[in-house]
Amino acid sequence: VEEPEHFPPGLLDGLVHACSEARQVGGEAPLPVAFLLPLVAAAGDGSGGLGSLLQRSALVRLSANTFRLGSADESLESIAERLLLSTRLPLPSAAGLDQLLSALEQSHRSAAALVEQLKFVSLKHHATQPLSFLPPLDASAERRADLADLCGALGDYQLARLAELPSVQRAVGGASGARGGARQRSDGAEAVRESLPDWLASQAGARQQRRAGLLCLLELAAELSPGANRTLTSARAMLCELSSQRPAEAWKSTDLLTSKLSQVGAAAEPRLRRALQRCAAHLRAAEPPGRSCARLADRVDAMLQEPR
Repeated sequence: VEEPEHFPPGLLDGLVHACSEARQVGGEAPLPVAFLLPLVAAAGDGSGGLGSLLQRSALVRLSANTFRLGSADESLESIAERLLLSTRLPLPSAAGLDQLLSALEQSHRSAAALVEQLKFVSLKHHATQPLSFLPPLDASAERRADLADLCGALGDYQLARLAELPSVQRAVGGASGARGGARQRSDGAEAVRESLPDWLASQAGARQQRRAGLLCLLELAAELSPGANRTLTSARAMLCELSSQRPAEAWKSTDLLTSKLSQVGAAAEPRLRRALQRCAAHLRAAEPPGRSCARLADRVDAMLQEPR
């Protein structure tokens, strides 16, 4: 029933009564009838809700249930968190992300449209970047043999693109191989092929540790900044900060959370301790174990065990 608030008084009552009586004709099992009444006004402000549309005699005939559609902002926060914590999806550039979010706010206001735009951006990235298939590969210890086989099957084109990367040139001793003779280029290609599985595993481990750190920031933000400052510590804000490629200590969100930590009162301390315990668990779950995340988790545990 569209726009039920605009119906003349008594019309909805008559519809409910008529349907209620018609569904029990002949003594047969009553036919279920459902009404879907979208209400724009809030039920608690005195201007909306079923009580303002139906009389009590009609309300008692209904088995009423309510549900609320999520706002575009809530959906955007969920999408931003998934992008933020993903270890395989490509991270949009700062300019690209700003363009997508500006279109959402100023034009379509549709989270579904944003998802379709992100799909297109991801497809374009994988279609135009010849090495885009490498970062999402499973580099876990169980799949290292498969990863080595795949790296061994790379062709000259992929190896040439890898050799052009500054990080690869530094790792194999400079760019001279790319500019040198055929023998140098061949030796450089083999060095890249042999080292690539270890590089990919190291990169995957770094992304896992980044994910653990971001989970900790989100945990602390939920406890320390649930109010007006939430716009600075939301997953969306952190995603924008991450896409800017600035170090985390320079983010507005981390600066604000650091300030909040120094102001925690006794009433909030138990909640903060539980949040820190969850942070330690996130850090210990990061792969590979025994790296900086595990050491940081030990420091968090030691801090929680200190006398208050």
